[in-house]
Amino acid sequence: MKGQANKRTIGTVLLTIWVSSSQAQTPTDSTVTLGEVMVKAHTMIRRLDRTLFLPTREAKRSAYNPYDLMCSMTMPHVQVDPLAKTVSANGGAVQLRINGIKAAQTEVAALLPKDIVRIELIENPGKRYGDEQLGAVIDIIVRNRDAGGLINIQTTNSPIVAFGENTLSAKYNQGHAQWGVSYSNNYRGLHHQHTDKTEDFVLGNTTIHRVQQGQDDRSDWNDHTVDLSYNYILPDRYTFNAVLRSYSKQAPHQDETSLINDRITAHTALQAHNWSPSLDLYFQRTLPHQQTLSLNLTGTLINADRNRRYTETITQVKPLADIVTNTEGRKRSIIAEAIYDKQFTTIALSAGLRHYQMHDRDEYTGASPVVSEMDQSRSSFFAEILGRWKMLNYGFSAGATRSWFSENGKHQTYFIFTPTVRLAIAPHKNGYLN
Repeated sequence: MKGQANKRTIGTVLLTIWVSSSQAQTPTDSTVTLGEVMVKAHTMIRRLDRTLFLPTREAKRSAYNPYDLMCSMTMPHVQVDPLAKTVSANGGAVQLRINGIKAAQTEVAALLPKDIVRIELIENPGKRYGDEQLGAVIDIIVRNRDAGGLINIQTTNSPIVAFGENTLSAKYNQGHAQWGVSYSNNYRGLHHQHTDKTEDFVLGNTTIHRVQQGQDDRSDWNDHTVDLSYNYILPDRYTFNAVLRSYSKQAPHQDETSLINDRITAHTALQAHNWSPSLDLYFQRTLPHQQTLSLNLTGTLINADRNRRYTETITQVKPLADIVTNTEGRKRSIIAEAIYDKQFTTIALSAGLRHYQMHDRDEYTGASPVVSEMDQSRSSFFAEILGRWKMLNYGFSAGATRSWFSENGKHQTYFIFTPTVRLAIAPHKNGYLN
């Protein structure tokens, strides 16, 4: 199948409002008159398993949000789209973190560029970060305030078409604790879009060729995200972070109309709604001799409803096809992990345990009613050594995973062992071999 859709230019209006108040202990200073002083510092520092990027004061002052700041810093092998708020690296996805804690897109967008101390780029993340297909991990280190708070409003809207991305966040600091609330709303509305398709169906010795000419139709959706967070940091001892998230999305129209072989009209009417609350608990204990122990527990509920009707008709003739499918899905999952890290002079050691447990129930009604239930669990252990020698990054790891699932009375268990060797070399800033 081949598809091609038309494009439209979207104009946008951007508005940012920051209101902040902070208070920190200020030591007593003595004034000394000096002559001309020139201070030089590197804005990029290479460490054992990561590269540190230090944004300049001018870059932070002119940045609209952290995505805009990362784009202006031009980190090697990293591609940033400030408008869409997306990041990719080395041909893969990027996992975003704030002070070492995994963060969602809305949490990163709510940060003030002036509070960012440095950005850490980990180009060879390995098993430590739970996804070996990652292109990189970006950890944004921000300054912790002792008192005060901030309100951050970011809005992007188009006066031409229904297009908007709006975020409101507020944080309050007291001592080592921080409370936060964040709300974001995104919406789209297109009423003149179409898709052209060419399809070939091979049925035994018969091939059916269909050319679909797309007709104007509509597509619109809007989503809402609400986050409530609490963070407590005792420097060089421990960190605790709790986030309660709620995400909902309504798509009343995801419609598509086309003319098949100049005689049959096909129409798809699709509406969908989903709501997903989650609770994320994170605890990190700093131990002597450059050791850390991290614990993470995440529980998620996903409730999804999807109604679809597909028809094919010839003018003034009874419909050739009229298929209605309604889907109601309910998914419950929990993820737990414990990770130990140890930094040596020339290598970094990580070892950890992870467990994933899920129950899913999908009910299909309409033309073909059916109920499907599935339970799944996955337990894994990994150990990893990362090091750096001149321009070469290397990693040796081994992981063992036990997976089990049951669907409609059928069970299956299997084991996977994954020894891995990773070698990466960056001879210059525009070259990377992994």
